[in-house]
Amino acid sequence: MVETDIKEKIKRSVNKFICFMIYCTGIYFILKKLFLKKGLYIFFYHSFVDTEKCKKDGRLISLSSVDRKAFESQLKYFKTDYTVITLDEAYELMKSNKPLDRRYLVLTIDDGYKDNFIYGYELFKKYQIYPNIYLTANNVDKSTYLWPDLLRNIVYNSQKAHVDIDIYDIHYSFSLKGKYSKIIFLDYIKENIKNTMKKKNIEYLNIYTRSLM
Repeated sequence: MVETDIKEKIKRSVNKFICFMIYCTGIYFILKKLFLKKGLYIFFYHSFVDTEKCKKDGRLISLSSVDRKAFESQLKYFKTDYTVITLDEAYELMKSNKPLDRRYLVLTIDDGYKDNFIYGYELFKKYQIYPNIYLTANNVDKSTYLWPDLLRNIVYNSQKAHVDIDIYDIHYSFSLKGKYSKIIFLDYIKENIKNTMKKKNIEYLNIYTRSLM
């Protein structure tokens, strides 16, 4: 039973990784242009980054961050191929129960990173796109990492080739060779933590971070 559960979780992680690669290589946008039908589509982002500046400064780039130039290209595409609306407008559309006569798009951004304003604000104003930004309220006015960011930084900077973890008498072993192995490992442990009771989050996070040191 435990082995089956682990295999299913790894399978889901691999599927997510494949979807991630299809999106990042641009194949997703080509397929969408060819096959997507009329309807309402919601795109969500997390953060934006100046890739060139980060590389110059030697700073780590999160996989959930989108390069600001790439993001502007995506906004241009959205304005050309969709009718971009707000979440409130989408709600009214759905409430009307009328058939959608075109492809509508809503843009949302999770967690409320500072770079949403630094790199996003001028682009949103330029293309007249009004996203919904959801803040992580507990971290407002605090100079602290969100736990997924802390975990991500630890994993990316780990020098280990593999990691072995024992949680409640269950043994887990993951390869950390290469970026993609780390993606699969990260996805698995984040899902594991999210599915745990809130009071146990720190306990689980401590187990993982100790294993990576």
